Amino acid sequence: MVKSVSPYDSESAVEIGQGGMGTVVRRKHLYLDRFVAMKKIKPENMSDPEFIQRFEREAQSAGGLHHQNVVCIYDFWKTPTECTIVMEFVDGTNLRKVMASGRRIPVEMACYIALEVARGLGYAHRHKFIHRDVKPSNLLLSRDGEVKIGDFGIVKVEDATRELTQTGAQIGTTHYMAPEQIEGQKLDGRADVFALGMVFYEMLAGVHPFGDSGEAGQSVGAKILKGKYVPVRKQNPDVPWRVGRVVARCLQHKPTRRYPDMAALERALSRILWKYDLAYAPQELSRFLGECGTIKEPAPDTKTRQMTPLPPKETMPGSVLPESRSRRAWRAILITAGVLAGAGAALAIYLMVKHR
Repeated sequence: MVKSVSPYDSESAVEIGQGGMGTVVRRKHLYLDRFVAMKKIKPENMSDPEFIQRFEREAQSAGGLHHQNVVCIYDFWKTPTECTIVMEFVDGTNLRKVMASGRRIPVEMACYIALEVARGLGYAHRHKFIHRDVKPSNLLLSRDGEVKIGDFGIVKVEDATRELTQTGAQIGTTHYMAPEQIEGQKLDGRADVFALGMVFYEMLAGVHPFGDSGEAGQSVGAKILKGKYVPVRKQNPDVPWRVGRVVARCLQHKPTRRYPDMAALERALSRILWKYDLAYAPQELSRFLGECGTIKEPAPDTKTRQMTPLPPKETMPGSVLPESRSRRAWRAILITAGVLAGAGAALAIYLMVKHR
């Protein structure tokens, strides 16, 4: 019998994180000469069949997704003593660490991050997967300025005939749950829209819309169910009204009043960023991460290449945004009506004077 040899270098193993499901270790693939992230179930959880099923579901669901904004799954194996997922190693940080750095994320950058997350979630939704745990720590930012969604451990398959969690059960992180998710109702992609809205709000305002990160989940959940929060523009006056309107629609209590899907949210964010050169957005994000101290150094291109200046301040989403077509049309109609009314009044006065 030929003894199998692992292609992953054990000497290069470095623990890079721990979560509720397991431990994440960075290791190097000896033949492909690249680093990977290996997620293993904690030994104490290997005796829990449902835990193992959820771990397998993460590998199966994310393994079928191939998108630039979703962490790629390379391999999976299970033995009586071990369960391991091998995935793409994102050399960078997560959004939670950036928020904790004390630096407020610029408005246009927050819009760009939200746009990238919406694209990744929209792709997952089109493949019938609902993430159900969209939160800052699950949004990874690479030193190259890429935005990737990770941790599909509690993903829900729409229209699935068999679910690991029964209707009425609560699963996820309460601080970033939609009201219907807290109540254990049937979910669709609009639950992820609500969660992304909370993350977007937090990036812009620097605080959670319904409570503090250290506040108990039950307390935050009760506030989410009430649906009352301080508008993001009151927390940060630099947020333009159009951006605030996008956040407010994401955070609507009733799913029917939110964006119907991620594609609609993506279009709204794209309209906001229409004059922002997105080709250079990753470099700007990489440079910002370096300034925050959340990565050791930005990508080489951001240090050696002359950055193209951003659009003038008056056209940036962080200040005065261009008017929408409908708004410009209404303005033209009102101006035309005013001119006609003025001309009519002048004609009436002329005729009255003439007949005297």
